[in-house]
Amino acid sequence: MATDGVTLTQIFTVTVFLGAMVLALIYVKRDRDPLNSKLHAGRRVQVVSNTSLGVNETVRIIRIDEQDYVLVSGKNINSHFYALSSQDTNKGVSADRENNFQSQILEKQAMDAKPC
Repeated sequence: MATDGVTLTQIFTVTVFLGAMVLALIYVKRDRDPLNSKLHAGRRVQVVSNTSLGVNETVRIIRIDEQDYVLVSGKNINSHFYALSSQDTNKGVSADRENNFQSQILEKQAMDAKPC
């Protein structure tokens, strides 16, 4: 008959398949960074930061070919795209202070930049 139940071969096949899926999940979680760099190696555009200014406005810092840009967009406003000049930051400060310093520089450059 066609409805004899589950055979040992079917149980073995499903177990091997689920085991392979678990091993693939472990591999992807463990080697996430090398896989990410291989997948995104040819991309020229990268979103560095995405900040919401409110319900209808967002600011994005975008890197295109090692040049940073600011994109201000909103629901009922025109989008603005500003180029940021590259500057070296102070290398002697701690990582938290350096990140804060970089944020302040990017905010000031966004205010002083001319639209593209």
